[in-house]
Amino acid sequence: MNNQNTPVSKIALMPDENLYNLCKTYGERARIWRQRFAGLLPEVFKRKLYEKKGFFSIFEFAKKLAGMS
Repeated sequence: MNNQNTPVSKIALMPDENLYNLCKTYGERARIWRQRFAGLLPEVFKRKLYEKKGFFSIFEFAKKLAGMS
């Protein structure tokens, strides 16, 4: 099963176990990307990139770009 771009119509017809596995896959990918984003923050802070892009703080930058709290 191709999990990359599952159309909504296919999701509605998907068995529970397949939907659960898709949720696990997407959840893991979200976790990985959140960790990668967090790994960039020290360099963003060092360069003051958040200020250059109009953010008040590194915290606002992380919240608005990645939903981090």
